[in-house]
Amino acid sequence: MKKVLSILSLFTLLYYGCSITKTINTTNRDGSSFEMAIIVSSVSEEYEHIKNICSDCKFIQQALVFEKGKPFDILTFEKPNGEEIEYYFDKN
Repeated sequence: MKKVLSILSLFTLLYYGCSITKTINTTNRDGSSFEMAIIVSSVSEEYEHIKNICSDCKFIQQALVFEKGKPFDILTFEKPNGEEIEYYFDKN
């Protein structure tokens, strides 16, 4: 009986864990600087955010930078008009 309950609990946890989607925290943060960095928990969230705000942007580079001991990703893109833009993401 314990084994059945353990397996059932595991499947329940997996089902609900996979069905929950995390939203990217962009409240009052536009990604324009370290102070305004968008809080994310994965690289895929960074690219999802970029896809939502600038789907026509061309990727140039990604850099991991530590500012005041905190890790940040800085992604650089080129807009369709040729302008380069950087987006800062707080990896905490």
